[in-house]
Amino acid sequence: MPLDHPWFSQATFNWPNSKGGVVASVHITGPPGAPSLPNQGDIETCLEATYGKPRTDDVDHLKAMHSSTFKLPDGNIRVSQFTVDIDVDTFAARYMSAPQRKAMRLPPPMTKSGWSKVLATLNACGAAR
Repeated sequence: MPLDHPWFSQATFNWPNSKGGVVASVHITGPPGAPSLPNQGDIETCLEATYGKPRTDDVDHLKAMHSSTFKLPDGNIRVSQFTVDIDVDTFAARYMSAPQRKAMRLPPPMTKSGWSKVLATLNACGAAR
């Protein structure tokens, strides 16, 4: 889906091909023609103001490449040099009952208000630039 946003150009939605399937993840890419996100640090700073410090993992230490994961109560946001990935529901968890999720310590699917907060945060941060 094309996006009208200064930082992002496209969102790809993924969901299971099954009855009642709901969105499981969203992948957001950078500006048209850009091979990567030119402002990964700005995106991380923006999300940190709302969600707190992320977990940061080295992807390529010599090239100073990393990814950041923001843990939400009902999902995750990962920011890499290429995309912003929003995990609304984990693949295995979407087929589990609430007691099974709890036993495996998996978060519940992202709520409508949680999803709205993620989108509002990303939209407001980009609009400020």
